[in-house]
Amino acid sequence: MSENSKNTSNNWEDEDDIIPDMSDPYWVSRFEKATLTRGRPKLETPKVSTTLRF
Repeated sequence: MSENSKNTSNNWEDEDDIIPDMSDPYWVSRFEKATLTRGRPKLETPKVSTTLRF
């Protein structure tokens, strides 16, 4: 019988899996400048109900 081939090395890293350090001064300043808004933004002209109930 012939011998099985060796496994490939696992030294490869996907660039998308690398996470940046969020304590870096660059990211800290970006987080401080960001504004937090929750929910949907308010409409400039909200809908007006035009139906009547009897």
